[in-house]
This record gives sequence, C-alpha cells and structure tokens, in this order.
Amino acid sequence: MKAQQEVLGRFALAVGTIVWFSVFSAISGAASSEETAADQVQAASYEILAQHRINLGNRSIFYNLVSQPIFPERSRNQVSPPPLSPLEQEQSSPAEVQKDYLAVWIFADIYNHRISELYWGDSNQYRAFSNVDFNLMNGETIETTEAFYSLFVLPSNANISNEALNDFSSLGLLNLSYGGYLIDNSGEPPPPEDLEFLNAVHAYYDAHKPELLAKYRDQEEKRRARAAWLKANPPAPKDTVINFWPIKNSAYLETEPEGGAK
Repeated sequence: MKAQQEVLGRFALAVGTIVWFSVFSAISGAASSEETAADQVQAASYEILAQHRINLGNRSIFYNLVSQPIFPERSRNQVSPPPLSPLEQEQSSPAEVQKDYLAVWIFADIYNHRISELYWGDSNQYRAFSNVDFNLMNGETIETTEAFYSLFVLPSNANISNEALNDFSSLGLLNLSYGGYLIDNSGEPPPPEDLEFLNAVHAYYDAHKPELLAKYRDQEEKRRARAAWLKANPPAPKDTVINFWPIKNSAYLETEPEGGAK
C-alpha cells in the first residue's frame, strides 16, 4: 500500500483531482452480450504519458499516467417506438394498478437443511424459524397482494447433531407436511406486510418444492464441478493495469480579472 501511495504521489504532477480506472483481465467465464465498463475503457482513446511497474513476482501492477481519455459514443439503437394509437393505448392500459418489483434480503442460519433461522429488517430486529430450507429460495420471485418480491438469501449452513436438531422439536415445525414458520415473539413483532410475505414464501415453496429441489441440486452439482476444475486447473495470475489522469478543478482555472485588464 505504501508503494502504491508513493507511485500516485510521483505521478500526480498536476494540481487537481486524480481520476482513475482499472483494467483487470478476466479469469474465466463467458463474455456478456451487453457492453461492459471494461469494454468502454479498453475502447477509449488515450496516450500513456508515464508508467510505473510494481513487480509482485508472479504478476505485476502497472500504473499509467494517461492523457484525458476520449470515450467512444455508444452506437446502440435507441430509436423510440412509434406512439400507440388511442385504441392501442386503451387495450394496453391495465385494468388494475401494476405491482412494484422489490428486493428483500434475509439472513438465514440453516441447520441440516431442515430448519432455517431467519433474520431481517433494518437492524435484523425480526426473527423467525422455518422448516423450509432457504437455500432453495434464493433468487426466487414471490408475489403478494402488494408487490413482486425478489428474495435474496444470505445463508449460513451448519450441520448439527440429531440431539441439537431435536431441540427444535418444541417449535412443532419438524413434523409438518407443509412449509411453516414461527415468529420469535421475544422481540419487536414484524409488520403485517412482512407476515404476508412470509406466508407467500411458504405457499410458493409448497407449490414448487420439486422444481426448487431440482434447481438447487443442479446448481450445487455445477458448483462442485467448477470448484474441482479450478483446483485441477488453477488460473494463472493476471497483471493489473491502472490508468489515471489529473483533472484541475475550477479553483485552478485561469480567469480574466475584472475590467478586462490583463
């Protein structure tokens, strides 16, 4: 870190704000069909004015002081569709108010894939126990009367003994033939819309359990295969290139004195 700060100090020759962007070589994965930020950076036109290299042994970091980059204009087809006729507008107007799409983040401590201890809220002030394996629910979209919710689960999986698992038997969840949950009433009760959301999640689980299980097992199989492949074929370390350029703020711009005197 100290060496990097010294490099930036030597390269910041002009007074002003330093703006930089990094170019990292991708290790693996298919390229996206959408234009990425790295694509835009690599397509920019600029001149390298000075360069410093830090040798880390198996890879290097290159600091390039560059001229102000010129970024290409986007060439995407952004032509607006033709306006709808009055009849088309009438037909396309929904009969009811369209629902919003919202995101929900839930922390889940999952025990033996049988009990999920859930936390959510601004300070994780709400807590519930569920007999649903919330590993299966990550990324699913749940509909309620209020909105569509994209559920993002932050799981922590643990295998515990049967004796410890039996401690949850007092909750009455393990023997249920359907998805159920219990709210921890020792803290602040969640609002009604949160309860509606939990009801919708468990109803969704009951309706799609075979598909959710198949999807999760397929993802886990691919994850293990990918991990095994990377272990057998570790990617070679890649160099990192950091391009930056100084920009002077208005305090350093030359201004004409009052009265036009030079």
